[in-house]
Amino acid sequence: MSEEEKNTAADAATDATTDGNTDAPTDATATSSTAVEHNQVALVEPSVVAASNGQADTDGSDHEEEAEVDEAEIGKIVIKDSEVDALELDFQHMKLRKIENLDQLTNLEMLELGDNKIRKIENLEKLVNVNEIYLGKNKISQMENLSCLKNLRILSIQANRLRKIQGIDELTELEELYIADNGLENIEGVEKNVNLSTIEVANNKITTLQGLETLGKLEEFWANSNQIQDWKEIEKLSKNPALLTVYLEHNPIHKDPQYRNKLKMMIPTLQQIDATLCK
Repeated sequence: MSEEEKNTAADAATDATTDGNTDAPTDATATSSTAVEHNQVALVEPSVVAASNGQADTDGSDHEEEAEVDEAEIGKIVIKDSEVDALELDFQHMKLRKIENLDQLTNLEMLELGDNKIRKIENLEKLVNVNEIYLGKNKISQMENLSCLKNLRILSIQANRLRKIQGIDELTELEELYIADNGLENIEGVEKNVNLSTIEVANNKITTLQGLETLGKLEEFWANSNQIQDWKEIEKLSKNPALLTVYLEHNPIHKDPQYRNKLKMMIPTLQQIDATLCK
């Protein structure tokens, strides 16, 4: 049995109970109301070969000549000539297992690959103009092959199988990072991303905030539903002079009766704590 067939068999056994990270909640959108609210514009619907009872999905005659489904019945991206110059492409909910066939999309600025079965970040080298990429709710276990996206401003990789932040050192233009609903235990790995203004790491296993000290432009920090229990970790946020909003509810420190008062004293720049504005 090939490795791809093994992965397919494993997915079939687990998809009923997991569709993303097995150790954390999978509803990434529930972690915050503002996470990954990209512009509601008309997105080009790319062609995709989706398996159904061993047959390719042929909804209309236009799809009759699309690429054949392989033996494992895996969805595949097929780019039409009319889509080559698209600025935004949406590949959500298409049962894709691999990122591929994107080399012609040199004008692309936004790529949505959420809610698929992708295991590996790859084949993005030609996307020189992409500034937003959405990879939420897949099966990705490692952050890799992202350094080629020099213009990337927004990276969303929520509800996957990540255990650490890595591979984004060279993304110097990165402004927003959404990595909720994974298995992170710390936030180390963002130290060189000095343009970050928003970080969402809700619903992980984070106990320490080491790694944020260099982020002088950080304004929004969402870390609710983690395992932060030491107020000394919160003191580290005082080194972020632009910080305006924090979400830290559903951490052990949230049980402290002086929770809000301590946060305001430690981080005097705060304008909002959780869902409530500071007085």
